[in-house]
Amino acid sequence: MKNKVTILVILMLVLISFSGCIASVPTGSVPEIVEPGNGEVKNPSAPNEDLQTDTGKYVGQIDNNFIEIMISGVPEEMAYRSFMLSPELRDRFEALGLDTDMEVKFQFYENSQGQWVVVDIQII
Repeated sequence: MKNKVTILVILMLVLISFSGCIASVPTGSVPEIVEPGNGEVKNPSAPNEDLQTDTGKYVGQIDNNFIEIMISGVPEEMAYRSFMLSPELRDRFEALGLDTDMEVKFQFYENSQGQWVVVDIQII
C-alpha cells in the first residue's frame, strides 16, 4: 500500500512539473514566426512586409485561384510552383493577357497556410 501511494505522489509531481512547461499566447496577439537559419521575422498579419520578388516563365492558370510559374535559376525538377492569386490580382488577372511561356516578374508572400500568394505580376 505504501508503494502505491509513493508512486501516485511521484506521478502527480511529474504531471504538475510538466504543466508549467506549456507557453500560452495572450488572446488577440499574433505570434511572430522566425525562419530557421536566416533570422528573418515574419508577421503573418502583415504580408506586405514580407514580399519577395522573383522571375520565371508563366506556365498557365490552374483554376480561378491558382497559376503555375517555372521559377528562373532553379533546377527544372524544382522550378515548377503553383501560386495563389491575391483577391486584388484575381480581379484583374484576365486583363494582363498572359500566355504560356511568357517571361514574368512577380511579387509574392507565404500566407499562414504555407501557400505562396502572388500580389503582382508583370510581363518582362
